[in-house]
Amino acid sequence: MQEPVEVKGARDYVGRYERELRAKYGEEYIAVVSEVGVIDYGNDRDELRKKILKRTHLSTRVTLGTIDDMLNPNFIVEQVELHSNGGSRR
Repeated sequence: MQEPVEVKGARDYVGRYERELRAKYGEEYIAVVSEVGVIDYGNDRDELRKKILKRTHLSTRVTLGTIDDMLNPNFIVEQVELHSNGGSRR
């Protein structure tokens, strides 16, 4: 099964900037928007999801995971689709 383009873009971004991201975020969960970069981070996946849902008012897809998650092609990262009305789908 082929990954959505947003997940591939998030993985590519993390791969390009791995050293800098590890120095800044370590083992924290990161929320990545393809073509934008990291929009938020935290040490708990559920709390991070709640946080981005509250503050993000754009219609976009956000990929959640640790740096190791994002770099592991066999790991299925979580993707949250945000809608401008504040709702989400997974």
